[in-house]
Amino acid sequence: YCILSFARVPSVDPSAARHLKTIKEKAKLIGCELICCRTNHEVYGALVAAGVITAADQDLVQYLRGLRWRTKASVTKCMDEGHMGTVVDEGHMVSLDDVLTRQRSDIPEWRQIDVPDAFAHETDALDYCDERIVADFCYSGDFAGCVQ
Repeated sequence: YCILSFARVPSVDPSAARHLKTIKEKAKLIGCELICCRTNHEVYGALVAAGVITAADQDLVQYLRGLRWRTKASVTKCMDEGHMGTVVDEGHMVSLDDVLTRQRSDIPEWRQIDVPDAFAHETDALDYCDERIVADFCYSGDFAGCVQ
């Protein structure tokens, strides 16, 4: 697993997002999952548009919908300018709810629940990785012959 925190990243331009997509694909070839966390609205929108984030954890979706990543001053400014809950997707301003809805509807239901690739916080990503490692290496073997 490779966990990338975007906590101090204000924005990601399309070329950087494409590079991250390439990195994700190359990492997958060697068995490494790329997991993103602590994205703001703009970074999340860019990563979804590039296909880096395909199945966000529901906690991250709730954080983004609840605008918990913005300061009160920036929320007031966005409301005054009429940009509340919008992200740039391929050069167009679209609502964050549209991006979140489109993202979730393009993914099979089993992937939405079991294999998230973006989390609200690093600790959530680490817990997920820990659960997967324990499940894969401690409980996936055939123990039928061992139990008497």
